[in-house]
Amino acid sequence: MIQEEITFWAKTLPDGQPALSLRDHCLNAGFVAQSLLALLPACVARMLPPGTAVLVALHDVGKASPGFQGKCEAWKLKFERKELEGAWEQREKNHAKVSLAILGQWLDKTRAGYAIAAGGHHGVFTDYRLPPPLGQSGRFTSAELADPFFTPGRLGLRRVITEIFGDDLPSEPLAKKSEARIVFLTGFMTFADWLGSNEAFFPLDPAAFERPLPLAEAASLARARARSELDWLGWGRTEVRRSLSFGQIFPNYHPNAVQSALACLAEKPGLFIVEAPMGSGKTEAALAAAYRRWNGEDGQRGLYFALPTQLTSERIFERLAGFLAHTLAGSDLATLTHGSAWLRQDRVLKIHPSEPSGREEGTAEDARHWFASSRQAMLAPFGAGTIDQALLGVLPAKHCGLRLFGLAGKVVVIDEVHSYDPYTGKLVDKLVSDLLELNATVVVLSATLTAARKRSLLACCGMPEASLPPMSPEDPYPLITSATRDADRAWAAAVTPVPWEAPSVEVRLEHRDRDDPAVWEEACKAARQGACVLIIRNTVALAQETWRRLMSTRSEGDPPVALLHSRFPRWRRDELEARWIAALGKTGPRPSGCILIATQVVEQSVDIDADLLVSDLAPTDLLFQRFGRLHRHQLKRPPGFATPRAVILHPPMEGKAEERDIKTALGPSGFVYPPYVLWRAHRQWHGQKSVALPRDIRPWLETSYAPLEAWPSAGVEALHAEWMRKAERLEATALARACRFKIQSQTDTEGFFTRWNDQPSVDVLLLAGPPEILPGREGWKLRFLDGQTITLPAFGWNFDTAKALHKNLVRIPRYAVSSWASANPPWAGEYLESAVVGVVTDGTVLPLSEVPMPYLLEWNPDEGLRIEKNEKTTPPAHEPDEDGWW
Repeated sequence: MIQEEITFWAKTLPDGQPALSLRDHCLNAGFVAQSLLALLPACVARMLPPGTAVLVALHDVGKASPGFQGKCEAWKLKFERKELEGAWEQREKNHAKVSLAILGQWLDKTRAGYAIAAGGHHGVFTDYRLPPPLGQSGRFTSAELADPFFTPGRLGLRRVITEIFGDDLPSEPLAKKSEARIVFLTGFMTFADWLGSNEAFFPLDPAAFERPLPLAEAASLARARARSELDWLGWGRTEVRRSLSFGQIFPNYHPNAVQSALACLAEKPGLFIVEAPMGSGKTEAALAAAYRRWNGEDGQRGLYFALPTQLTSERIFERLAGFLAHTLAGSDLATLTHGSAWLRQDRVLKIHPSEPSGREEGTAEDARHWFASSRQAMLAPFGAGTIDQALLGVLPAKHCGLRLFGLAGKVVVIDEVHSYDPYTGKLVDKLVSDLLELNATVVVLSATLTAARKRSLLACCGMPEASLPPMSPEDPYPLITSATRDADRAWAAAVTPVPWEAPSVEVRLEHRDRDDPAVWEEACKAARQGACVLIIRNTVALAQETWRRLMSTRSEGDPPVALLHSRFPRWRRDELEARWIAALGKTGPRPSGCILIATQVVEQSVDIDADLLVSDLAPTDLLFQRFGRLHRHQLKRPPGFATPRAVILHPPMEGKAEERDIKTALGPSGFVYPPYVLWRAHRQWHGQKSVALPRDIRPWLETSYAPLEAWPSAGVEALHAEWMRKAERLEATALARACRFKIQSQTDTEGFFTRWNDQPSVDVLLLAGPPEILPGREGWKLRFLDGQTITLPAFGWNFDTAKALHKNLVRIPRYAVSSWASANPPWAGEYLESAVVGVVTDGTVLPLSEVPMPYLLEWNPDEGLRIEKNEKTTPPAHEPDEDGWW
């Protein structure tokens, strides 16, 4: 058979019939890439060299191989060869690996990165090492790469593509050590491939496969379809209103000094580290800086606001919609990106400036649904979400390239950067480094950033430490530290002190023993006097214990007492958050006295205002964050609460010098935060009668972390050594994991590798009663605690069913239900990964069948899920009380 008569297939119908030729799929992907290149911001487009469209078009050249073509029986029968008899199954079937090998032959070593990018277009970097020369031992042999039947077809495909696109493979160097650039290119290639595989615009047609169009006609059709799809998607067409003032962006607001200074500095792209007090408008400062960047000459576009938690990202997402409604000149999309965002109907918003709300509702067919998955959400121009979703771009998670490409050239805001442990903090550094390399602007926000952490962030620019600005506890506060490139593309750092117009606020401090019962009596008394009291405990168990204590003494007519933490099912937590964040927010309506008990979920990036704060001892930076919930707004205070007041609950540390004694005194808090850091915080705060905000933030913070001149005891020295060892281990582990070519995973689930957790956890599905088997065993009827009932079919997967199940999950430490998995029904594995099922019976949660229960689970809609040791059984080895360190 003459080689020119062979048509390689690229895609088939479900019945196995070839329905799209490899030539036509290459044209589709190539013309989508060409159209995308024309829409990219200038700062992103210049990172993609001439020949990129050809590279994207040839990303599937590995499909012209016996291993892949042999997957289609119809094609195999038509082109069966004696020399391949029985050998189809022995050849490499992963066409991405073969593409890597073929392109590796066509490109020299200085351009090996392009082959690696093509090999990863399905989200997995198959092997960053190129194959050995022909004839040597290795994965790909001469029979694979120099096959006389397939090689002419590959070369012919390359000639066709270069002829149509008027270019060849990129000639610019891209070595395999340029990891961020390669991963970014992979993301662009995957984006183009997915769009070029959209059957709504590029339909599968067996007849067209059998009778292919002439090359020129096929190319013209592919070009038109690519343009039509991108018109439908609306991607890359962001239009921004020009020359808006701060008051036009945020109506009825005037910029403060921090906001004005950052907007001025953001005239150039780069890294901006903003240190300013809690409640000083850092969010608005970052958004105004983003708007300033969008009006720059380098063409930066888009925004991603990264936060520590799902709750805080949802609150910022709501504010982002209003900001975009004032700054955009045309319709555009904004996405909420976190692990549970798929449960929300409004996770993708179409922002329309002509609508009073700034939001336009759409139909199920509009383009917003293309961006609804977590993998594609970051490709939308604007978004807010967890830092985890961005960190997946620097980790060996599936489709890390999509996330990195989606962030390239954008303004990326990283809020509350101080809150991460050394492991996640090191990953944040890697993310910042990659983003700066990919021409993004990074804005880092924190009220409590140490000098050491700031040096680490500035080092992401590649500047030697000697060129960094000097730092000391006497540095001004607020402060903006910026790093930008000069005319020679060299990084330079600058420090901008910001005058703070408002006088420092004196917070009165009271220090009480952690177990002093009078604290709770006084909190109840304050609430009866009309005060809104916020109590922050370091663990869920402590928060629940406090709630039970207060409820046991509460009388009818007393102010409400509420509890907020992570061990509520999603539906209940949404109810509680909506109620209390509104009640204690800026606009109210504010209750005339209340007590809200919470964990760290309200510690930062949540706009709630308390008249009185009671807090467990915590690291100094986090205590300052908790103080930021006090008198946050200009509100009328109840008599006796005109001055902000905080009560710090201290562990019994007096006379404790030995390592074991200090840890015992710290109790559960020592499992959440490093014991040495808590010991330093106790030393810093105990006995202090007041603290001035923001005047004392920097000196107190630096004092808490500064080296001691001498160790007061061997026990304290041992705690410090333990902290240093663990921090070093966490940082080293983060660096080892952040290697996308040498380690590969098949999951990109939020939390995978993005957080360090010594305590494995598991989800518990809470049911209001045992599952009922439907007649004919066609499925099950499930009743939930919120009153909802669903029918779960025995066969098939249903999206609405999955949403209902996930809204009733509670995450707890795995040790509490380690024996429950054996009691799970078969449908649990279909819908719930690594979850167990429990039935609430008279307030106790029980597994579906009898299993050993060293721990009891108790449910109360106001308390959440409580874990208690089962006194009737022998518990397993000691387990930490909470979900992890830091």
